[in-house]
Amino acid sequence: MKRYLLPALLLLLAIGTLHAQTSEPLPADWTLQTTISYARMHNLDVRQQEVATRGAKYFLRQSQLGQIPHLSFNTNYGQSFGTNIDPATNAYTKSSYSYFTFTGTASVLVYGWMQQRNTILKNKASLKASEADLAQAKDEATWTVTVAFLRVLLNWEQMKINERQVQTTQAQIGQATKFVKAGVLPDLSLAQLQAQLAGDSAQLIKSNSEVAAAIVDIKALLSLPQSAAFNVTPPDADALVREDISLADPETIYAVAEKRMGSVISAGYKLEAARRGLAAAKGANLPQLTMNASIGTAYSTSVLNRTVDGYTDAQVANTYVTNPDGTRMPIYTRTPLYSQQTAPFNDQVRDLFRNTYFANLTLPLFNGWSGSYNVRAAKLALEEQQLAQDQVRQNLRQEVYKAHNDARNAIQTYVAAKRATQATARALSYAQARLFAGMTNVTDYLSIFNTTYISQSRLLSAKYDMFFKMKLVDFYMGRELIL
Repeated sequence: MKRYLLPALLLLLAIGTLHAQTSEPLPADWTLQTTISYARMHNLDVRQQEVATRGAKYFLRQSQLGQIPHLSFNTNYGQSFGTNIDPATNAYTKSSYSYFTFTGTASVLVYGWMQQRNTILKNKASLKASEADLAQAKDEATWTVTVAFLRVLLNWEQMKINERQVQTTQAQIGQATKFVKAGVLPDLSLAQLQAQLAGDSAQLIKSNSEVAAAIVDIKALLSLPQSAAFNVTPPDADALVREDISLADPETIYAVAEKRMGSVISAGYKLEAARRGLAAAKGANLPQLTMNASIGTAYSTSVLNRTVDGYTDAQVANTYVTNPDGTRMPIYTRTPLYSQQTAPFNDQVRDLFRNTYFANLTLPLFNGWSGSYNVRAAKLALEEQQLAQDQVRQNLRQEVYKAHNDARNAIQTYVAAKRATQATARALSYAQARLFAGMTNVTDYLSIFNTTYISQSRLLSAKYDMFFKMKLVDFYMGRELIL
């Protein structure tokens, strides 16, 4: 038992270590940075592109290995009945026999490397394009979860505003109840506040539902289980406002984005792959010279060895030799006695060994114009990829200029909304004091109260719209997306 105890403990320790390595702990409180980092490793689009990149590596490796000589070995076993040509002796035989053949061949391309080499260069460019696509997939995952994260924050803060709205209305109802009992306010004022509370509660329920829906969506983007905790903390908006956004030149932003965006880099490598594909198509129409060698041997049960087992003497009929004394003696002939058996395997392999050397020259003279049309198709693919690259750059330039302009406008909108909210907050404070002093009615107060709520909601929307537009500029500039 003791000799099995230590291996068992080591096995359990290894299993525990493996489980600790594979079960990645999930954070309960998520920041934008942790969300982005997790998405770049676990997003399904990113993982699919990683698989495609590995496939591109395999294609490149296979084309590179195609340069080495081709070697092959072939063996056959068979049984023959009736009249056939023995593959070991190349002789007709009518007897039944069994046979083995062994053949090895080698082939080396001597001339005609244009197609092979350009295919390798094409696959290298395709691999670079796939790696750029992987970087683009990670960037897109980064931006997608950033938008989803901002949506969670927006809905969460809207929920907090609605909670404060409900709490404020409840406090006002409590105070108004006292004033109604004291005869300072009419019963209608209390009923109006209670109706306001019902509307505020409905908005709170709606905002709670929107928060839950936003969290469900971002968990799906992160491939997280829906049971996982996802708590967020809103950032300080004022600390994130950068006035220098208006000083950034959009052409400078585009120059930076053009060098780092995976879509542009991938388009460049795909264009190079198309050029190499055209060169490979042209190379397929050139002659090819290969040197070939072949060795082989065989074994067959029809190959026999004859062995002399002895001799037999027989008198030749009516044939005599006359002696000097006149007597006659009969003449005898000696006939050997043979036995046959299949030649040994090693002897046959040695005796039947053969080798062959030959050159093979292929001249593509006529193949139904397939070579010509392959070249034309490669030219069209090259032209198409050139247009695709121009389209990618044009789209990027438009997106950068729009993002730059939107970011400047979003900052100005946020600043204006903040001032409006401060003004409505002061107006609400004055209105509340006038209400309980009996200097205004509940209808006028609730109008200002709702205006304040709308102003706060607009400020919240302006804040996250500003976050969105500023982070988009950061995204194009290659800056770290932080909140």
